[in-house]
Amino acid sequence: ENLRYMIVRAIRFGNAMAFDLMDMDHWTKLGLAFDKVQKGLWARIIDRSIITNKVYEELLTDEEKEIEEFKSYQWVSQNMDKFRVVLVTNAAIPDEFMIQSMNTFRVKEL
Repeated sequence: ENLRYMIVRAIRFGNAMAFDLMDMDHWTKLGLAFDKVQKGLWARIIDRSIITNKVYEELLTDEEKEIEEFKSYQWVSQNMDKFRVVLVTNAAIPDEFMIQSMNTFRVKEL
C-alpha cells in the first residue's frame, strides 16, 4: 500500500522515486515488489507507459479519486513528465538489463 501511494504521488507531482540498491543486485527484487502492487507495473514504469497510457489511474483507490488533489484535471503533463525513478548502486557491474533500460552514470571516487 505504501509503495502504491508513493508511486501515485510521485507521478502526480512530478517527483523522483529513489532506491539505494547498495552493492547488491536487487533489480529483480525491486521489480517483484512493484509487480505485487499491479502485475507488470515495473515494466510500465521503466518504459514510461504508466504515464502515456494513464495506467496511474488504475492505481488510485475509490477514496483517492474523490480527493481534490487526485481529480483528473489535476494530473498535468508538465508535472508527470518530470517523474523519474532513480536507482543508486555501488555494484562494480550493475545488472545488464538495468544498464540497457535506464540512463546510467558511473561516478568515480576521488
